[in-house]
Amino acid sequence: MRRAFLTLTVCLFVGLLCTDNSYAATGLSDSMKHELMRVSDIMYRQGDNNFIVVDAIVDGLIPLGVYYKLSCKNSTITINDNDLPANLASSYNDKALRFIIHNGGDGTSSFSVRCDGAKLSDIFDPNSTMRQSWVHSDTIRVNTAGSVLSSSH
Repeated sequence: MRRAFLTLTVCLFVGLLCTDNSYAATGLSDSMKHELMRVSDIMYRQGDNNFIVVDAIVDGLIPLGVYYKLSCKNSTITINDNDLPANLASSYNDKALRFIIHNGGDGTSSFSVRCDGAKLSDIFDPNSTMRQSWVHSDTIRVNTAGSVLSSSH
């Protein structure tokens, strides 16, 4: 009886680990992910390239509080100089290209974002350094948080 109980317990535990439990992967509840995606949409519409950082946090590509460098070059996103997983790369690269074109760039434009670690408080605060207003010029757009959107021409 004890062996059967132990076997059942182990099977249930392994089953829970193998299920698609996004909370376990990111530590974020579904409602928190929904709110983060809402903020990401706002940031996208405002021309803030940090929207893609928020997307990457939701998808578990960038953990909260951990250093990262996200780059987009020729409409290809990398995080810490690593390519994105194949199942996400296409949607991220397409969204980045649409963002760049919407903000006056073209397929050769690039941007990069680096941070010592994103915090939920910074993501949700429209006045945080992460979400500060962009300074525009003809060839480069920089915000005071150190993010850069530039043309590679």
